[in-house]
Amino acid sequence: MMLRTITTSFDLWSTEQLLLVYQRYYGKLDAQARRRILETARLNGWDRSWREGVELLAA
Repeated sequence: MMLRTITTSFDLWSTEQLLLVYQRYYGKLDAQARRRILETARLNGWDRSWREGVELLAA
């Protein structure tokens, strides 16, 4: 039996893209909070670069 990974459209988004959507609905984040979120995501390998995310969305 082969297990398949289920992905959502959000799995292809970069952290920056997700933050833009978040800010649209919940309000603007201050610069320090935004920077802290981005740094944590990149440090832990959770983030794709903006360009990589755009290329994946275009595919």
